[in-house]
Amino acid sequence: MGPTSAITITVEELHRDTVLVRIATPGGDLRVLCEAAFVGRELHVRNAHIEGLSSGAVGRSGLNGIARKVLETYDVDVIFVEGASRTTGSNVGRPPRPFRYPRLR
Repeated sequence: MGPTSAITITVEELHRDTVLVRIATPGGDLRVLCEAAFVGRELHVRNAHIEGLSSGAVGRSGLNGIARKVLETYDVDVIFVEGASRTTGSNVGRPPRPFRYPRLR
């Protein structure tokens, strides 16, 4: 994915703890709709829906780059991400495995 300087994060809408975020990457834009809450120096993201690029276009390394950008932008030590139940693809009706992204020191 490249350096985090090539990634921008824009909050497009915010209502209570529900947020719509646009993430611009060198490979294209993603939109994330989720519930987000700061708990101390942690960011908890729940019921995340992601759209924008084809399935697998970002990959794990791309997700790691986006997570590093979020850690830097919001100055948190860890991000916990829980996706919403899948509506398409494999395992429809089941949520994806949760991810934990710690800040590397």
